[in-house]
Amino acid sequence: MQTKRIISYRGNSTMAWLKFSLGLTILLAVFAFFASGIAPPGICGEVLRHNQLCDIDASPLFYSEIENMAELEKGVMQMRQEAKHKKGVPDRSEKKSNALILKR
Repeated sequence: MQTKRIISYRGNSTMAWLKFSLGLTILLAVFAFFASGIAPPGICGEVLRHNQLCDIDASPLFYSEIENMAELEKGVMQMRQEAKHKKGVPDRSEKKSNALILKR
């Protein structure tokens, strides 16, 4: 009884490897197609063709490269402080200094 299960399991594993190989082949083919730079036909490739025509780099890394990040962070900090000041919420630095005064 156990030998029949082992034999049937081996038969299914061959089919599983074939399915895996076919899926991997399709995945690699799709990746190679998009990596080649050829835009798909019709409306699906319209954005890609436009980006190529206008030399637009629309990779995810393009959006993470910000030249003046330090200035932007300072501006955000100022906006937060102004918003807290309008609401009457003390800054964290004020809370720490008040806590130090109370401890003394």
